[in-house]
Amino acid sequence: MLALVLASGCSQKTVESQAASESLRIGFVAPLTGNAEWYGEHQWKAIQLGVDEINQGGGINGRKLEVVAEDDQCLPKLGAEVMQKLAAVDRVPLVLGAYCSSVCMSMAPIAEANKVVMVNECNTDKLREAGEYVFRIKPGAAQEGKFIADAMRARGATRLALLFINNEYGVSTKDEVKKNFAADGGKVVAEEAFEQGASDFRSQLAKVREARPDAVYFVGYAKENGLLVRQAHELGLRQALYSSLTLESADFLEAAGEAAEGIVYPYLYDPNSPEAVVRAYNEKFKARYGEDSEMWGALYYDALVLLKPVLEKCGNDSGCLKDGLLKVQGFEGVTGRMEFDEKGDVVKPYLLKTVRGGGFATLAD
Repeated sequence: MLALVLASGCSQKTVESQAASESLRIGFVAPLTGNAEWYGEHQWKAIQLGVDEINQGGGINGRKLEVVAEDDQCLPKLGAEVMQKLAAVDRVPLVLGAYCSSVCMSMAPIAEANKVVMVNECNTDKLREAGEYVFRIKPGAAQEGKFIADAMRARGATRLALLFINNEYGVSTKDEVKKNFAADGGKVVAEEAFEQGASDFRSQLAKVREARPDAVYFVGYAKENGLLVRQAHELGLRQALYSSLTLESADFLEAAGEAAEGIVYPYLYDPNSPEAVVRAYNEKFKARYGEDSEMWGALYYDALVLLKPVLEKCGNDSGCLKDGLLKVQGFEGVTGRMEFDEKGDVVKPYLLKTVRGGGFATLAD
């Protein structure tokens, strides 16, 4: 029987395993509630799918793989608390997480001090200097910022307004977009911040309108993004809209409504890809959950497949896990190639996507 532990704050829900004492535990930290919960929920779905497959295939050298999942609510203080618990109480050698950059920054020193391997999806490039136990399975702000800035310039943008969530994720991503847009000859005419969890963006949008941009780039989480786009439309802003990796979610579409049509953004995964490995994964995900797979969960699914032979070799030895990850070469998963540089980062090519007909579509250019 599969052993999975879902922990939220101080409470835990446990599905007991007949061989719990023999299981191999790892951690998972994500926003399972709060304004960014959509991302955490979909990561958790993919992780459960991956863990099921590992355990149905014999586990890790016969040991059931068990995941202790903690809710950070995208709050740095809570992220630090649950990371400390995973390290000191659960004594896991490996944690998948976090999603929010500010949470990653609060967790990384704890992971490093306790020699816990931390495999995350955060955007801030400060993580490149966070320590030898910190690994990232998606490109950071520098890669993303250059890609979308180049795309905006190629599509004719010359005067850019920036709207960004005022946290580590938003600031680091905005800064890279600004730097690369200006380096390519564009002009940034407005920069407006908003707080995490905000619901009224009309003041910032009015200032953006006054700056007369020909393109607007915004970066936040799903619900904030959706409300911002809806209010921009209500205020009559009709400039080309661009956003970040976090745009693609059902929560965004629900909040934005028809105002989302035509927004352009970068992404790392296409569930409609003709590649056999992608088709097989998406079919399994859809059969289990009744919806298409998405990027954030697919990245962790890939991480689990990649980690399985490393866990078989190393077990609970986190130093061995760290060294094993650095030796991974040529792994091809549903999100493409995954291997780490000397700083624990991956390099992946982006797709350019858009909102079309109430859904998400890949652009040819």
